[in-house]
Amino acid sequence: MDTYLTQLKEMSYIVSGKNKLYNFEEWKNNKQPLLFIAGLSGAGKSTIGWKLSHKHNAHYIALDILDNKFRYKMMKKLKKHDVNDPEIVDLSAHNMIQIFKGFEKIKRKTVIEGIQILFYGDKKYWKNKSVIILGASALLSSMRAFIRDRKRYGDEETMVDTIKDLYLKQKNFIKHLKEFEKMLG
Repeated sequence: MDTYLTQLKEMSYIVSGKNKLYNFEEWKNNKQPLLFIAGLSGAGKSTIGWKLSHKHNAHYIALDILDNKFRYKMMKKLKKHDVNDPEIVDLSAHNMIQIFKGFEKIKRKTVIEGIQILFYGDKKYWKNKSVIILGASALLSSMRAFIRDRKRYGDEETMVDTIKDLYLKQKNFIKHLKEFEKMLG
């Protein structure tokens, strides 16, 4: 029973479904060029990021796309067969650091979305940045991610196991999401 209650307490952080906005008005009113959107896989980062970029005539950057392109390029170059090979993961992390450093040079209104946001920077980096953290339950996000990527996961017979695996991965991101939110103040 205690384990169940502990899991519910951990999940209640996200289950509220309320988005958390930090310095959003500054971005909206052109006082801040960058808007970062973070959240769990399947929470709607791409959908909201795309809509906001169109509504506010802003550039749109999807970190997942940049990261995947880089990983596949490295797989080919290093003759590896898995995007999660430790060497590729390390190179990808280094590449993402360089990408984030490059963001400081952007002056045009831009929406940047991706789960990678949770893993970069410190309190100093995030001070006064415009950020939206999307609130969605880990289970709902897992189901959305499954539906979006179902071709990757196989037939419907594996759906329950796949959603369970996605849900367990989401729990790891919740820890990072909590730490990230503390940095934002």
